[in-house]
Amino acid sequence: MSAPSARRDDGPTLGQRLRVRGLDGVTLLVLPCVVLAFALFVYPFFYGLWLSFHPKQGTDALANYERFFTDPFLSKTIWTTLRLALPVTLVNLLIAVPIAFRVRLMKHQRILTTILVLPITLGTVLIAEGMLFYFGPQGWFTRSLMWLGVISRPLHIVHTYWGVFLSLVIAIFPFTFLLTLSYVTGIDPSLEQAAATLGASPAARFREIFLPLLLPGLAITFCL
Repeated sequence: MSAPSARRDDGPTLGQRLRVRGLDGVTLLVLPCVVLAFALFVYPFFYGLWLSFHPKQGTDALANYERFFTDPFLSKTIWTTLRLALPVTLVNLLIAVPIAFRVRLMKHQRILTTILVLPITLGTVLIAEGMLFYFGPQGWFTRSLMWLGVISRPLHIVHTYWGVFLSLVIAIFPFTFLLTLSYVTGIDPSLEQAAATLGASPAARFREIFLPLLLPGLAITFCL
């Protein structure tokens, strides 16, 4: 009787304690993703931050930052980046949200999603080459407008602000659309059905139900 009673008095095993804390064999499958994210994102970020405080010339740890903010050519890049990034992000969100709401109701959702995310497979080099062939001075877009008589001289779109703007919209829209679609499809349809049963209009359903639930996701998409 002593041996069984001793086994009953033993505490939970290490595996049992780990499972209680949510650490089991399935959880360990996340480790490769964590290692990959650390190697590709976390480590390069902190390594670049460390390098910024170790200038090649001088001993002052803030020398790189002082040079950046005192040089007008370098500091101007902040405004140039914001002048492109903010409008591009807003345009992508304004386009992605209504398309995501329409796609979530479609029967062949995967086909349209595949078509919309096709620019991801092209890469920035092919997108830039396509911009040159389509929006260049001798591209299809300019030739079509000249053939229709809309313009009398070639348009200069590439190598300008609007050329970069269009290329960024094309390159970033698939990511914005996929994130927005995942948030939209994650909302319980019964909430909209209940609001419609109570007489809420489509605008009211979007304003009172979808928008509050989408705001955290849209904020994350905006930051990304």
